[in-house]
Amino acid sequence: SILTAAQREVREETGYETFKHQQIYKYHPMNGIANMTVHVIHCQAGRGTGQWDENEVRAIQWFSVEEIEEMIQRQEITDGFALIGLMLHLNQHSAQRAG
Repeated sequence: SILTAAQREVREETGYETFKHQQIYKYHPMNGIANMTVHVIHCQAGRGTGQWDENEVRAIQWFSVEEIEEMIQRQEITDGFALIGLMLHLNQHSAQRAG
């Protein structure tokens, strides 16, 4: 399943176990041009091994919601897939705070 694949990918690339996986969005970034589907998964991080795939991940660092919002405002996040995922997460976080 998509959730199992997300859990496996996070573990393989970052060395972190994750739990409470939930798909928050699914979209087609190049609709009409390519058949790619992107699934945005929210999860909670668990224990980390301290080892990650250095071919995929340069560094691991935790940021607060406020820090992510500031990074977006300063246009420091330029990867479209990451930007969309983070903005969807922030939208969900904002709705939970208001509700």
